[in-house]
Amino acid sequence: MRPPLSFAQVETDSSNKSSLSFDAAGTLNQSPQFIARYEYRNNVEYGLVRGETVIGLDGDLFGDHSVSDRSIAIADVRLLAPVTPRKIIGLGSNSYWHRSKMAGEDITGKGSIPASQLKPPAVFEKASSSVAGPGDRVCIPEGTTGISGSAELAVIISRRASNVSTTDAGNYIFGYTCAFDGFAPEIAVNDFDKAKNYPTFCPIGPWIATGIHHNELMEVIMRVNGGLHQKGYTDDYILGIADAVSLVTSRYELEAGDVILVGALGGGGIAEDEEIADVPGFTDIEQIRAVAYPKYQHGDTLEVSIDRIGAIRLDVRYCS
Repeated sequence: MRPPLSFAQVETDSSNKSSLSFDAAGTLNQSPQFIARYEYRNNVEYGLVRGETVIGLDGDLFGDHSVSDRSIAIADVRLLAPVTPRKIIGLGSNSYWHRSKMAGEDITGKGSIPASQLKPPAVFEKASSSVAGPGDRVCIPEGTTGISGSAELAVIISRRASNVSTTDAGNYIFGYTCAFDGFAPEIAVNDFDKAKNYPTFCPIGPWIATGIHHNELMEVIMRVNGGLHQKGYTDDYILGIADAVSLVTSRYELEAGDVILVGALGGGGIAEDEEIADVPGFTDIEQIRAVAYPKYQHGDTLEVSIDRIGAIRLDVRYCS
């Protein structure tokens, strides 16, 4: 059994997980809707994804909008990052797997964590200039030999949010998308913030999935060159999605389109039903922390996928 949350500043969400999804008004949805941001004939707009077609939206995505009569084949558009956030806030060490890894314990599942490890997750910012979109390259910083990072669930905020309670958090969530939280360990030796904030170090996409309740169980996967490297489930978060929104908005005022990265889930060696891909690690990096960072190198292809949302494919490259 997991230990209870012990963070005084975060309310505990007592809702049960559900396989159903609801909108902000509590109306039952049978399946998510997907809203893409794309470029078509030099114009950028939003649209509803329906099969192999995207139907344009008119108006303000986060305010009054309507479905247009414009219908375009997805193959004819260029998908972009689904939002252009003013703020991107991430949570670090927000999974039981990650806490176990940092404590040096064997990873045999979710398990229990020593009380001394149950501190609030780290909260950090990523620069808006780090955003990239589906199919974009993730660029290796000059003078380094590779990058690291994790597949993450990204929460898209629907409206101005400050000091939001856990019980009210669902009313501030517009939807979800896939994200990769990029990181340059060799830079982090001297400058951790810089290591998180290079251009292209926060790819998001392929679109926003709406109509998913924040207590639904979702599987987060990353594949490296087709091989499984990271696999985890959202019930492994120490702070669940609603708690994460509450914590972040207690420190920052967020606006519509801002993003919360809820944290890394799982890693090499814990997926019992599939073989884990062998990805080399950095060396001499233990001085940062006792986690062996995977090393993604020029030519590698990363794919982040989350069930009920979709997948984003990324190419790691030297870009200069």
